[in-house]
Amino acid sequence: MGFTLIELLVVVLIIGILAAVALPQYQVAVEKSRASQAFTLARALHSAQEEYKMTNGEYTRYFDDLSVGTGLSSSGTNTCGLASPDIRYTHDFAVTLGTTGQYTGDVAVVRNDGKYQCYAIGFIEGKIYCSEFPYKHQESFCSKMLAGKFAFSTRNWKHYELR
Repeated sequence: MGFTLIELLVVVLIIGILAAVALPQYQVAVEKSRASQAFTLARALHSAQEEYKMTNGEYTRYFDDLSVGTGLSSSGTNTCGLASPDIRYTHDFAVTLGTTGQYTGDVAVVRNDGKYQCYAIGFIEGKIYCSEFPYKHQESFCSKMLAGKFAFSTRNWKHYELR
């Protein structure tokens, strides 16, 4: 007892259709997981910034001044044009302190690559935001994936407040 060629082709076709439907949803779930990692790192750095300010009366722009061990590397790829005196890296993110000009004490964990390259999870003036370069994305990662509400724009960034 065996299978006919038509039966095998139908099974392969069904598997192909299921894979085509499941793969995009899997990629969304993976990116949401990365955003969760970014949120955790941003919260730890924000807490360290607040502790530094209470001790020294001001925020810092340097990771070595903070009392938290980040495990971040000082070498990596800055694909989103970040300008900061001290940028650190993980496999997926570039991390900066105090980079948005008038906002001191902010923390940004910026996605380095992938479909949603250059979105950032971070704190600005004590509130958590998802920020993105609008020209990098066909669709808004911050509003569609993380349910962020548009708050304001600075230079090339759009900032969405997260709850």
